[in-house]
Amino acid sequence: MPSFINSIGYRLEKLHSGMIVYLCDLWEEGDTKPLEGFLSCLGIELSAQSLTAKREHKNIDLVIFDAREHPLIAIEMKVDNHESKVTRKEVSETKDWQTKIYPHLVKGCKHFLFITLGLGEYYHAPRGKQFCWVRIEQFLKALNTIPNGDPFIDAWREAVGNEKNLQDKCRDNDLSGVKKHQVKTWNVYFLGFLKERLESLLSNRLEACLTAYPYSSDTILNFGLSPRWPCYMEINSNGALNLKVNIEGWGSESGKRQALERAQSYYDERLSSLGNCA
Repeated sequence: MPSFINSIGYRLEKLHSGMIVYLCDLWEEGDTKPLEGFLSCLGIELSAQSLTAKREHKNIDLVIFDAREHPLIAIEMKVDNHESKVTRKEVSETKDWQTKIYPHLVKGCKHFLFITLGLGEYYHAPRGKQFCWVRIEQFLKALNTIPNGDPFIDAWREAVGNEKNLQDKCRDNDLSGVKKHQVKTWNVYFLGFLKERLESLLSNRLEACLTAYPYSSDTILNFGLSPRWPCYMEINSNGALNLKVNIEGWGSESGKRQALERAQSYYDERLSSLGNCA
């Protein structure tokens, strides 16, 4: 049976923000249980009698206000996208991460949610400490608190469940039922699982920040720029661990070779413990 969520576009962040607005609209009509259960599962208890949901409020994906126009919840929604740096002159003249800037734009707001429902899961956690990271597993649990019967919510829950199922299949290396258009998503999830495994194994041995993401037609697990040398490592669709070193400015071949050897030694030292890990 066709899904209107997939027909509109699961990977559109505005669709998921809009569905939360729909829960707010149900609240306003007297059906408070769907939103109440959903938010309670995310650690938020609402006591307001009336709510107003505003999308793209000061560039924040969704802000929910009470009847006095006091901000209650600010939500940044990510599917295949990830957090970027922005400039807001009323906060700072320099660029900073969205989750660090946005709390200054809704002063007095108590709850901040950073929701990831796709490939954004494996790029990076929210940089701002005020934002609570809601990943797809917790989000689906929150949706499951809502009783069946509303066709729009049922379709939304099913679509999120299908995405979670794709993650689970990738983790179990189960290719059954995976469609051709899902291969790129599968590859990023695979690298994302590897990213989290490496982070747990290497702990603080890697000073840089690992990120997994799609780039054009490629998929990449980037180990971040070295804080000591002009180099970085990445795994892309060729499946190999590539060491990339900036050798501009080295005039001689011997200088370039030394730069490469220093970079290789730097990562050899940090990755040496992997050989002893299960």
